[in-house]
Amino acid sequence: RRWVGFSGAARTNPYLAAERLVARMGVATRHVRAIPELKELPAGGTLLLPDRRDALTADARRALLRWVEDGGHLIVEDEDARLPDPILDALGVTRTAVTRPPNARPAPIEARLPQADGALKVEMHSRQTIAAPQATVRVAGADATHLLHFAHGRGRVTVLNDLEFLRNRAIGRLDHAEFLWQIVRFQPGTPALFVFDHPQRRSLARWLAGHAWPRLAGAALALALALWRAASRFGPG
Repeated sequence: RRWVGFSGAARTNPYLAAERLVARMGVATRHVRAIPELKELPAGGTLLLPDRRDALTADARRALLRWVEDGGHLIVEDEDARLPDPILDALGVTRTAVTRPPNARPAPIEARLPQADGALKVEMHSRQTIAAPQATVRVAGADATHLLHFAHGRGRVTVLNDLEFLRNRAIGRLDHAEFLWQIVRFQPGTPALFVFDHPQRRSLARWLAGHAWPRLAGAALALALALWRAASRFGPG
């Protein structure tokens, strides 16, 4: 046997298994790929908003926040701390990078949510932590806070520092599926879960932050060292 990857819809929708799980629990699900569809979210609905959402315009962000204020439930993943995150800024949520030893693999966290019967084991990274003074529910590990939940107007906001546990290859591990369902239950009687996964070209700033920043930092250091050596060779003018 050899792993050949996902096929069909699972190849293009990393949250397909999560959507089907929620649907089996009796909540309708819909995958949203176009920004105009976000204006059609029903009152009392739930929206899952992963990171890499550069395509959202300022008008779209304002409309989303109004939807939450009117009673919606926003489940949102934080952006990388080196990049802007206007939605979390507007909600008063801060992000801070966490320094960890190279190749350190964090142990699963124990997540306790008010509506769950007991602690849930979940794998979430500790590369950055989130904070919000208005949060009424927090899930934290040894190095980072991973989940914050608070009211916003008549609605609710759940912020997570990592949504990898929801992807197709991870949803079946540990208590990931139950953790997702308990998060959805923050909005009792929600008519539907919408998952926004906009296929977009990543901005240059995001690509550099995610892939090339160590090389850029090394190149900048080498350039500064070369200039210092050149200056010391010629001496003061």
